[in-house]
Amino acid sequence: MERVEFKLSVLWRGWKLTLRSIRLKRALLAGVSLAILVPLLISLYHERAVLGSWLARVRPEAILLSFGLYSVALVLAVRAWGGMIDVLSHPIGAWRHFRIFCLTHLARRIPGVLWHVIGRVVWYEQEGVPKSVVSLASVLEQALIVLAGFVTYLLTLPVALSSTPISPIVWLVGLIGGGVLVHPRLIGAVLRRLGRAEQAESLRYSHVAIWLCSYILGWVAGGLILVAVVAALRPLSAVEVVALVGIWSLSGALGALAVFSPSGLGIREVSLTLLLGPLLPLPQAAFVAVFTRVILTGFELVWALIALRV
Repeated sequence: MERVEFKLSVLWRGWKLTLRSIRLKRALLAGVSLAILVPLLISLYHERAVLGSWLARVRPEAILLSFGLYSVALVLAVRAWGGMIDVLSHPIGAWRHFRIFCLTHLARRIPGVLWHVIGRVVWYEQEGVPKSVVSLASVLEQALIVLAGFVTYLLTLPVALSSTPISPIVWLVGLIGGGVLVHPRLIGAVLRRLGRAEQAESLRYSHVAIWLCSYILGWVAGGLILVAVVAALRPLSAVEVVALVGIWSLSGALGALAVFSPSGLGIREVSLTLLLGPLLPLPQAAFVAVFTRVILTGFELVWALIALRV
């Protein structure tokens, strides 16, 4: 009896330490996010008198156009994600991929652990897809998203170099590293370790290339959303349009690297604000960053509700 009580007390102490550790990590995460976001919010507060006029300039047509562009990017992302699951496990149908993706995507906004991955694991288990495959596909997805963001940024540099304050050499290093991470041989080796040799043999370079192109086109669509918002505040030249696509891709890739914050909360907004510096005053750049995040979250909610109802 004493042994049982001793074991229970040890388990209880271990559980309390685990909870304390989780709470500490979440507190640190919240502190870092606030430290990043506060300067943006202060900047917007100082310009509160003109915030209403900025909002009024963003016409409903721009919001509808942005929703259409977001929907295109969403379809491309689901196509890439569904392709990964189909190749790494077995096909389950495009609509099921779309529904699971939309319903779990909002969980990226929740601080803490990767809740969207947990949601995917639960949903795909009902479709007979192993947890290990969903986890591997989620890591591959994140790597491809970051790599595609860097590639898109680099593709815009020949046109928009004068409007971009960051040297391309830094991101070429990231490009090479990302290329190694998503190499089919490396993915195949992981699949074999997971006991899925058949799927490892079926994985081709063409699969990875198609997924990467889907994310690149998705970044372009997202960049055009940024163009629609910025164009409401000031006229844009063709060079600036290309620059904004690159800025959106780069800031998004940096946000995607911050996997322990909710969808790069704070990281993307600050990086987007700084990258918009050559094109907009700081308060307007902060407004664009925060406003874009708000409307994108709204679009995600709309598609989640549609997936839930249909």
